[in-house]
Amino acid sequence: MFQSPLISIPRKTTTEVDWSSPLRTVIAQSFGEDPKTYTEECSVLQRCRQDAVQGAGSDTTGESSAHCPTYLARDLLYKYFGQLELLELRFAEIKVPFVW
Repeated sequence: MFQSPLISIPRKTTTEVDWSSPLRTVIAQSFGEDPKTYTEECSVLQRCRQDAVQGAGSDTTGESSAHCPTYLARDLLYKYFGQLELLELRFAEIKVPFVW
């Protein structure tokens, strides 16, 4: 009987990334606006990243209910990727280093 070897590939992990500081700097310097005005939007982007990172690290999608809809890890990643694309269009000068 032929047995094929099984190769284990570890999951990629990342560290926390702060989008708020670079965004606030660009908003103040390039647009001359008060960055505090965009605190909620910066928080939403940060939560979107956290959801994508946590969702990508899970194998389950959870139970769906009226109070807590199920989001597939893929959907969370797509949502975050879409936000990054829009962010790049508006703030091309922002460079945020992160580790995979």
